[in-house]
Amino acid sequence: MRMLFVVRLIDPVILNIPCGIIVLWHAFHYPLEKKKVYNNIPLKLVLLAFADFSFSLSMLCVGLIFILGHVPNQWWIYYLGALLSGILEAISLSLPVRRRVQV
Repeated sequence: MRMLFVVRLIDPVILNIPCGIIVLWHAFHYPLEKKKVYNNIPLKLVLLAFADFSFSLSMLCVGLIFILGHVPNQWWIYYLGALLSGILEAISLSLPVRRRVQV
């Protein structure tokens, strides 16, 4: 279980957290000239960053509960984080790039 924790710590947690930080940085530093046209993109990026964080942090919590608390098989926490991540990503993808879209 410890080896599995190390592999899962390196792959989804350590690689995804910097990706979420980069996406969040781009959301807060989105160019003003583009924001005038595509005014919903920063919100879409923030939602994608939080989706990434929820997935990675849920896996980290499961591993730390096992390592520190010696409580095995608490994968329901991972599934809740993955569910929250999927919901946030679906909301982000369903948002239009502009707030006022004529249909």
